Amino acid sequence: MALPFRATLAAVLPLVISFAVVLGVNLLPPDTALEEIRALGRLTVCAPRDMEPLVINDRERPGFEIELIEEAARRSGWRLAVTSSIAMGREFNPGNWRITRATCRIMVGGLRNNAWSQSLMEMGEPYLASSWIWAAEPGTAWPPETAAFSPGVVALDRVELSTYLRGLGVQIFPVKDTDELLATINAGSGAAGITDSVTATAFSDDLDLAISILPEGPPQSGISIGFWKGDTTLRLHMDIVIEEMRSDGTVARIAEKYGLIGSLIP
Repeated sequence: MALPFRATLAAVLPLVISFAVVLGVNLLPPDTALEEIRALGRLTVCAPRDMEPLVINDRERPGFEIELIEEAARRSGWRLAVTSSIAMGREFNPGNWRITRATCRIMVGGLRNNAWSQSLMEMGEPYLASSWIWAAEPGTAWPPETAAFSPGVVALDRVELSTYLRGLGVQIFPVKDTDELLATINAGSGAAGITDSVTATAFSDDLDLAISILPEGPPQSGISIGFWKGDTTLRLHMDIVIEEMRSDGTVARIAEKYGLIGSLIP
């Protein structure tokens, strides 16, 4: 007696799906990213023009992430070429950065390793952790009535932060950078300033301000190198090299130079 159609479909469907998956994998273009970089002997990276302390427009002191990549490239036997992108400093949307694989093979500049980033690119293992912080004159109570806000690392979840602050009744007003943030605090225009912890290292040692992580605020997340989708061999290679640098103390040495020891992920 012939099996009913539904029973037959239920028996055959898993085999059909398995075959389709195998066929799809075989039809994917080969991942030759690492081979191409080795053949050229050059690694290209796109970064914001300035995102202190991660990327700095200064040849002698280019920023933590640039020095990290420089050393990883040197250990791999590659030259490094950096392309600055003003658009990368404005927003976290690779579609608006006007870059392609021909421009660069990796991207740095405070890229947050979260679900949103992973949907747009492959992300390496995180090496820094960043959280939202608030800065104010010593003795200022939390929460303040008003706070100046500088986004700092561009990939932080500002929607989550906004929801958290509205729930506390904090009125926020945006400023364009940390210089304006500090000027606002010092002028008394805002009771506090809010930015991310990595950006705050650029001024934390120079000013008499109390700096703390937002109480019960949005969770911290890691900062990583970004890779184009499909460049898995290059990503895995860079992860291995940076892990070696972490083990021999090189990552910590570079981090100390930029005041980021406290932000390192063990």
